Amino acid sequence: MPRTPEQNRIVKDKRKAKITDKALKLFAEVGYNNISVDQITKAVRCSHGLFYHYFDSMEDLFVYLWKEFISNNNIMFPINEALKTGGTKGLKTLTDHYSSITNKSSLDFYALKIALCLNELDNIPDEIKKKMKDVDLKRTLAKLIDQSQNEGNAIAGDANQIAKAIFELIKIDVAKNMNTKGKKSIISGDIILEMLMKKPLSEI
Repeated sequence: MPRTPEQNRIVKDKRKAKITDKALKLFAEVGYNNISVDQITKAVRCSHGLFYHYFDSMEDLFVYLWKEFISNNNIMFPINEALKTGGTKGLKTLTDHYSSITNKSSLDFYALKIALCLNELDNIPDEIKKKMKDVDLKRTLAKLIDQSQNEGNAIAGDANQIAKAIFELIKIDVAKNMNTKGKKSIISGDIILEMLMKKPLSEI
């Protein structure tokens, strides 16, 4: 018996989801610059024809993933909110958020890993380049640490270097938890904030 239009739609959606889920995982684990259409189709076990039925190119796929899984995903750090708050309170906004993501799915963690690494990528689509500042955690940390130092709260040192160290710690932690089933065992946001402060959080 021929499939109904609704059944055809469900089959097509499942095929597309299989491609996008695997691509999200590969981009997170290996990097957008290091993945080809051939690698994706082999991982999904589909033909190039099926890939190009849904996407015109790797760039088209990346833009789709960005719009559907990354840019509006509430696992993303609240960069703009933290910058608006500023200083020590802005840092706390970020670390509180990090503590809140333990129950997010692996797909969410893949999305976060891609966003964290976005500024390290070459040849990303122009449409996404315009939005890079909205997910630039390292730059945001540096600015907030500098402000917190001026408030007399953050540890002394080069704000950019401190931000780089914290950023790398978070990136490694996210990567470690990407494929963990169930609740994620991430570093507490309070621990990260305490590492940045000169005195106990209770005294700030």
